[in-house]
Amino acid sequence: MKCGPVRLLILLLLALISLPSAAVKPVMLSAGADPWPPYIDESLPKGGVSVQIADAALRTQGFTVVNKILPWARAIEETKIGNIDLILDAWWSQDRSKHFLFSRPYLNGPLKFIKRKGDTFDYKNIVSLSGKSIALVRNYAYGDSFLAAVNYDRHQVHDFLQGMKMLTLGRVDLTLENELVAKTRIRQAAPEMLDLIEWSPMPLSDSFVYLISSYNNPKHVEIIHAFNRGLSIIIKNGVYQKILSDNGLPVPNIFPELGKKKR
Repeated sequence: MKCGPVRLLILLLLALISLPSAAVKPVMLSAGADPWPPYIDESLPKGGVSVQIADAALRTQGFTVVNKILPWARAIEETKIGNIDLILDAWWSQDRSKHFLFSRPYLNGPLKFIKRKGDTFDYKNIVSLSGKSIALVRNYAYGDSFLAAVNYDRHQVHDFLQGMKMLTLGRVDLTLENELVAKTRIRQAAPEMLDLIEWSPMPLSDSFVYLISSYNNPKHVEIIHAFNRGLSIIIKNGVYQKILSDNGLPVPNIFPELGKKKR
């Protein structure tokens, strides 16, 4: 039976509609950040845990993510003006919330002070930092109360390892970082430093990790909402837990989907 033009067009449209969704190429999103292993690092499988989680969540919504390693200050600026779509591993601050839309938190970890071995200092509160000199990575959101304090001397550095060199050389008293990230980076770059340092037991905070996209990006709402929806999906289907397990990391106690109380 021959088909007329209209019937043929309808058949073609139905054929296109029936194609599997996997045949539709996902829209690529750009991301940028400095090395932050095991969450972001070019030497790690698929770029690290944060890249794997973000990509898995966003693929459920028709997106994919490619991360580029950049100095942190540059990554913040490029994302702020909309040249980069996302930062995958941001901490929250009041100032950042003026420029970026934040996702749900999807990871967390204690942010601890690092000192030279034998130093009797233990962090108790902001007052306990009086008179200390501390190496801080430029544009890191260590916490509004901590950054507003004026009772310690701050020395800005380009990255965590620069701050660690200053610490081990005695040029500053302290630096700080997510404990897991700090240990991973030191083991990768300068394992001999591990014999020279200690962690103060009490954390400054239990820092939550977010995706952020700038208000200057016309797709910021679409992107962040897509990640939030996708995150719920991969938590419920177990993909999120598998990514963490494959990388030797525990599942954080922050998800109502897992029947746990949100902190």
